[in-house]
Amino acid sequence: MEINEIYKNETSYFSPIEINERYGLTFIFTSSLKKPSKEKPNDFNLSFNAEANPIKVMENRKTILDLCSIKTRNPIIFLRQTHSDKAIIIDEDFLSKYKNLYLELEKPASCLENREAVNKIIKSIPEGDAIITSMPDIPIMVFSADCNTVLICDINLRVISAVHAGWRGVINNILNKSLNLMIRKFGCNQKDLMLFLGPSIRKCCFEVDYNLYKKFKIKFPEAFNKNEITDNSNKYFIEMIDILKYQAIKTGVKEKNISIIEKCTCCYGKDLFFSYRRDKKAGRQAALAYIQENINESN
Repeated sequence: MEINEIYKNETSYFSPIEINERYGLTFIFTSSLKKPSKEKPNDFNLSFNAEANPIKVMENRKTILDLCSIKTRNPIIFLRQTHSDKAIIIDEDFLSKYKNLYLELEKPASCLENREAVNKIIKSIPEGDAIITSMPDIPIMVFSADCNTVLICDINLRVISAVHAGWRGVINNILNKSLNLMIRKFGCNQKDLMLFLGPSIRKCCFEVDYNLYKKFKIKFPEAFNKNEITDNSNKYFIEMIDILKYQAIKTGVKEKNISIIEKCTCCYGKDLFFSYRRDKKAGRQAALAYIQENINESN
């Protein structure tokens, strides 16, 4: 399924429009580009990282909802990402424990001026790197600035997942574990699962040391190309997308149901994506998934 590149309201993002129109599921991958200017081209940070202005972050999060025409009664659910293999299910029990915590971040802008209070809220948010839900009207979101983001759905059961997969998550099989949790807990069928992989650092820029390269090659030999060492210079590069695709297919996902945004966050365009490897300090783009409450049953 095609992932469309969209420029709307001076904001650049990516979305498989067909998934929305046919199944009532909203998927979006953001960029760093919002109302660009020569002075400040990267204005679409979505994470409360140390350099972030909390008021600006919340404005940007509301922009995502507006872009997708999402009018929700609920806060955006995200996790405190730790490069783990932990997946969290969002259900009534989770919301009863944590919903009010997320709502604190959506109070008037004056409440966000106290950075210490914001940090306290963020530290209380559950840790994890993958989110799964079957609940309509609950936006879920993960963040990255080179790491892989994956949005998943079961098109029949309307179960969705958002996965943050850095190299630690990849080597610990976070994608495989998330898919299996969807299958085990929600009864998802592998043939009905669709995966969308967002922009991330690609082999062209993801140079690693030999020890890490060796760990990946031993664990995922089938996912490696024959020639992984380039220019006889003892430089080692890994293509995480190939490994994630391999993990998904091994779980039973059909290759035709895997769609990829073929853009490297590090080198594709400095004004389009945040990249920690390139800039050392960076904001975060996001991947958001949402189940619409009302869908035409004839779709």
